[in-house]
Amino acid sequence: MIHAWANALPRIPWKWTFGERSTVGFLLPTWRKSKRAFDALGFDVGSKAWPRENHRTWPPEDEEA
Repeated sequence: MIHAWANALPRIPWKWTFGERSTVGFLLPTWRKSKRAFDALGFDVGSKAWPRENHRTWPPEDEEA
């Protein structure tokens, strides 16, 4: 489900907008940790890795409810 959410975003999900950083604070370690967290979830966080080519669909069509 998180992969479908990330593919629907118009930007890289581990990059934060100015407004998002301003709301919480610039000096928090959250900004650096987000890239590591997406890497741990299985995302390719390399500089040339976005946008992703193979998109997963949500909800999955091949599974029975």
